[in-house]
Amino acid sequence: MEQERSRAAEVGYEDPINATYEQTSEMYHRCLDYILEEIRHNRKANVMVASHNKDTVKFTLRRMADLGIHPSENKIYFGQLLGMCDQITFPL
Repeated sequence: MEQERSRAAEVGYEDPINATYEQTSEMYHRCLDYILEEIRHNRKANVMVASHNKDTVKFTLRRMADLGIHPSENKIYFGQLLGMCDQITFPL
């Protein structure tokens, strides 16, 4: 993050790093929502939701239900590092 910020300042482009954790989560959810909408419309895309954030997992499951994307379609996959957030992984 420090290198990216330094590089942006040096070269003269906008800082590419979100200022807060909350902004990062919001951006992740916006990008994920875009992909989920794409899946809804043409079913050609797949996505791996790689997150240890339970709110992101809940967001994804809620949006899947809203958009009519059933888990059995195998369009959305979830991944966490082995042993991290097992309380999220096991129910999935």
